[in-house]
Amino acid sequence: FISAGLEITAVWPSEYAKVQLQLNRSNPNFRIFPHIMEKGFSIYRGLTPMLIGAPLQGFLRFGSLDFFNNLLRDEETGKVGRASGLLAGATAGILESLVVVTPMETVKTRLIDSGKGLTDGVKYIVNTHGIGGLYKGLMPTMAKSMSNQALRFGIFNEYRRIIIGDRLGNTPFDTAKTRMQGLEASRYSGLFNCAKTMVVEEGVFSLWKGIVPRLGRVVPGQGIIFMSYESISNFLR
Repeated sequence: FISAGLEITAVWPSEYAKVQLQLNRSNPNFRIFPHIMEKGFSIYRGLTPMLIGAPLQGFLRFGSLDFFNNLLRDEETGKVGRASGLLAGATAGILESLVVVTPMETVKTRLIDSGKGLTDGVKYIVNTHGIGGLYKGLMPTMAKSMSNQALRFGIFNEYRRIIIGDRLGNTPFDTAKTRMQGLEASRYSGLFNCAKTMVVEEGVFSLWKGIVPRLGRVVPGQGIIFMSYESISNFLR
């Protein structure tokens, strides 16, 4: 819980920048730094649902990691194989996307897109789309989470002491997820329709929108979350 809360708070400006760039499809002159300077501390409005959901997300991630590490650990050597990290990551990705990530990310994206506060944002989503509106973009969120955590935990088990950032390869899932959770979500009927529409209207590289601020979040973010996870776990043990 603590490690996830620390990570998202520390790297929030990069997450905000990433979402704004991914949502932008009609203004080629949009520049993220002047935008953030203009908004000031109001960019932190979208952080609230992340502070509520990220700790639970972290609990599911590392709970799965510990569970599968213990389940698949070799009894003779005490070592954990590569399969443990991949299985833990895929399972954690499915669990977190269903239980917390999709509604959390939907609310976060709508708050950033609309500039509303948490209460008004949730009311708007529920009144406009019903409870099901909180699960917009479930499939790309699940695909992103599964690939994210499988890579993350596979690498974590192999190189526990080396700080390695997130992969570039699943950024298209993240971009599609953001589009399907924004205020213009009704334009897209599903993951593949969203990706196709983006490629046709904006070109294939639109699927990698926001890649620079995403790296600005995930690279230091993984260092923060894994370092604090190890430190906190050792302290509790």
